[in-house]
Amino acid sequence: MFFRRTIVENLTYHCKKLKKCFENFQILPNCQFCRYQKCVELGMELTPPPTTVVHSDTRLSDLLEKLTEMDRRRYLKLISSYSVDDPSLDEVLKDRKVMNMETRVPDAHVTAHEWAFLDVYSYIVHFCNFDFIDQLGMEDKVDCLLTPTGEDVYPKDVHLLFKKSPGILNRICCEIVGRLIELKVTNEEYLLLILIFFCNPALFQYCQLIYQSHAPSRYNDLLSMCHVINRTNSDLQYVSMMFQCCVPSFKFKKL
Repeated sequence: MFFRRTIVENLTYHCKKLKKCFENFQILPNCQFCRYQKCVELGMELTPPPTTVVHSDTRLSDLLEKLTEMDRRRYLKLISSYSVDDPSLDEVLKDRKVMNMETRVPDAHVTAHEWAFLDVYSYIVHFCNFDFIDQLGMEDKVDCLLTPTGEDVYPKDVHLLFKKSPGILNRICCEIVGRLIELKVTNEEYLLLILIFFCNPALFQYCQLIYQSHAPSRYNDLLSMCHVINRTNSDLQYVSMMFQCCVPSFKFKKL
């Protein structure tokens, strides 16, 4: 608070001695000049207040505007298009147009498994649209694009498998959405959260602008989603492995 007050109020101090009050002292010096110099020496910095960031840097607002538009296009394509193709992740990364997408007709029946596949595909193409992706090798693309989305991907057969213990699937399906609701995550925070698992953007800066003094606690709450998503992803893998063992004839999508 002393360091912050000094900068915010633009205070000036003077040392009554030789500006060496913190050398060989037994009692903590009262010299504010030397105290401030010690803060600077130890690397303390003050983040500019939110009003300064808003007026001096429009990169965050530009980023959010771009992300919102990209996600809008991704969502519209997801709900209006369909494909029976079954490419692997490597095939999609090599050619983003490998899927022959057709316009979805109103009476088209789409299973939960197909919805999940199309959703994952839409996010892979979404991330591939970032400029820096073209500079990555295939190995790096595969590593960074395997982040789970936490969507409910269970077909009817999986629910039948857990008929006697539906609570297991309900917990897995609802945990992420429940956490989003509990934190009252905004659309902008949601878009930045998706990216923070992918390329670590300016989520904390957004929290500073919106929540100001509560930014650190809000940022920490949002990052807690990482733990929830990782746990849900592990549960999804266990359920899929069990389902594959019990229903080996079910054909999973390659992606």
